[in-house]
This record gives sequence, structure tokens and C-alpha cells, in this order.
Amino acid sequence: GSYMFFDRHISKPDVKIFEEFKYIVPNLSMRMSNFQAALIRPQLRLLHQRVTLWNERYRVLEAKLKQIPHIRVPERVQKENFVGSSIQFALEGLSGPEAEAFVGECHRRGVAVMWFGRIEPQGYTSRYQTWRYFNSLPSLEQTDHVLDFMCDMRIPLTFSVEDCGVLASIIENVMRSITQ
Repeated sequence: GSYMFFDRHISKPDVKIFEEFKYIVPNLSMRMSNFQAALIRPQLRLLHQRVTLWNERYRVLEAKLKQIPHIRVPERVQKENFVGSSIQFALEGLSGPEAEAFVGECHRRGVAVMWFGRIEPQGYTSRYQTWRYFNSLPSLEQTDHVLDFMCDMRIPLTFSVEDCGVLASIIENVMRSITQ
């Protein structure tokens, strides 16, 4: 499995084996086989349509998240072309424990918000401090501050535009419960 999702694979060895390697093997995201490539080729002609659908969902989430206190969605450059298959946002004015409580409560309510504030890798949110495949790492205080409060949420095309509005409402309710 990619990133730190190794525990989800149905034919994995004992999880203890991964503990030995998760800090020393970088994620190279090289997991497409020839078979998978053959299956995806016909889907390439749908790419522009899917980008439009992703961006539509992204814009709904973006607009709604920007209205929630303590959430900042980074501004996108006007001339940028992008694929909104995920959305990133920062938690502002929260402590580390409040950020952790926010993410935990989102998960309890069924909203998969990933958070880069954990020191230990979880999912795709590993931080450079755990990358033991480098001999030495500099101190990156500004990067650390960004990571401490940065969140990411995938936007599957199985979500409707209305679903995205519901997700934003849940996030708003969770934020309100954390900050009151």
C-alpha cells in the first residue's frame, strides 16, 4: 500500500514488519502495473470531464469552508489550471490539542479530514522529521508551523455537489463545537 495505508492491504504480512521500514523507505508512489495502465487508457478521454466535475465540487467546498471561522483556504492563482480532487485548508487560532480534537470529531462524524500536525506518519500525512532516509535534516520552523495546522480532504467523484455542501456543514458544526 502507498503512504502509510499498508495496514489496509488484504494480503499483507504482519504489521510489525512495516514498523521497521516505514521511516526508512520513502514513498515513491510507483504502483501502476501494466494491467492497470491498460485499464486506465480508455478512461483518459474522460479526463477533461472529470476535471470539470472535481473543480465544481472543489469550488463548493472552497466557498463554504471560507465562511467558517478558524479555517483558511489558500487562495488559488487566477490563471492556474488545477484538478480539485482534494482541498487543503489551515486551522487558524487553534491549539494543537484543539486541532487534534477537530480532526478526531470530523472522523467520528464520517468526514475524512487528514491532518499534517501529527509527528507520527498517518496515511499520507508524514512529516519530514520522520524521513530517516536522509542523513540529516535542517530545522524548518516556518514549514513546521504550516504543517502543524494544515489539513487535506479528498474529493471523490462519488460525492455530489450537494454532498460537498453537507461535508462543509459537518465541518462547520465540528469547528463550532471545538471553539465554543
